[in-house]
Amino acid sequence: MQLCMGEGYQATPVATPEMLLAQPKTNVDLILMVLEGHGRSLDLCGEVRTMEAFRSASIMLIAPTPSEPEQAAAALLAGADDYCSFDQRFRCELRARIRVHLRNKRMRDA
Repeated sequence: MQLCMGEGYQATPVATPEMLLAQPKTNVDLILMVLEGHGRSLDLCGEVRTMEAFRSASIMLIAPTPSEPEQAAAALLAGADDYCSFDQRFRCELRARIRVHLRNKRMRDA
């Protein structure tokens, strides 16, 4: 969240996945999900992808550590549009990926 706010984006944190599913908002451009070790994030990604309210939003799964190729593939196959790490070494890449997703959303909406 601090990363988004620091870049000037409006961000709304959601405490639990159930809150996201229970109160879908139609004006969401990008959903950032932290990848959890037990796979719930992948299941949630699939659920969110099927919801009409989030149909036009990009979903980015973010791992706390650099990913293995299998993790990235699983995230993409689960419905994520992108996958990145929020490890300090990848902050520049994460910022760029967020900007690209938001730029693409603006272009699709125009």
